[in-house]
Amino acid sequence: MATGGHFSSLFFVMALVFLESPIGCGARHLLDSAPVATESPPAAPTQPTLPLPTTIPTLPSLPQPGTTLPTLPALPNLALPPIPAIPAIPAIPNIPVLPPLPSNILGIPLNNLPQIPTLPSLPSIPFLSPPPASASP
Repeated sequence: MATGGHFSSLFFVMALVFLESPIGCGARHLLDSAPVATESPPAAPTQPTLPLPTTIPTLPSLPQPGTTLPTLPALPNLALPPIPAIPAIPAIPNIPVLPPLPSNILGIPLNNLPQIPTLPSLPSIPFLSPPPASASP
């Protein structure tokens, strides 16, 4: 990345040296004598001038302090009709609370339940197990 910057600087310097050298003086002369395109400024558009008003319009005069202002007409009655009363919610009947469960249901104490034995591993069933690798049809 750094070499790209140095290369472009070196190229620029070499181009300047070439233009200043006796070999490149013709090129420099061509650059100096090349016609430069100049644009003439655009012509100002002609707009008709409007006459300025000679009199300034006056604002209507404000009422003087102490004068009564005209009364506005009465607004129509925009009151809403009364909202009907919400009927009372009936009381929820008392639900009896169930007593705690006894420690033994059907005569079996809950804290002395027998442990369920774990099942032994099942033997392999021949028609469900894959055929041995040595057997081939």
